[in-house]
Amino acid sequence: MKAAAVEAARVQFAQYGMNNVPEEYLENYAGEMMKKRESLDGLVDRAVDVKLTAALKTAITLKEKEVSLDEFNKLAEEK
Repeated sequence: MKAAAVEAARVQFAQYGMNNVPEEYLENYAGEMMKKRESLDGLVDRAVDVKLTAALKTAITLKEKEVSLDEFNKLAEEK
C-alpha cells in the first residue's frame, strides 16, 4: 500500500512539473494520503491493479498479428 501511495504522490507532483521531489516529501505526502478514506480506496484499487497486471504478464503470452481494418472490425463485432 505504501509503495502505491508513494507512486501516486510522485505522479501528482509530476503533474505540476515537480519531477525531482525528495523521497522524504513523497513518503510524508503518501502518509497523509493514506489517512483519508477516499484516497485509501483508490490506493487499494491501484495496488491490486499493479499486482494483477504483473501476475497476468507472467501467465499470458501475447501473439501479435497484423490485420486489415476490415478484419479488425469483423473481430470486434464477434466479441
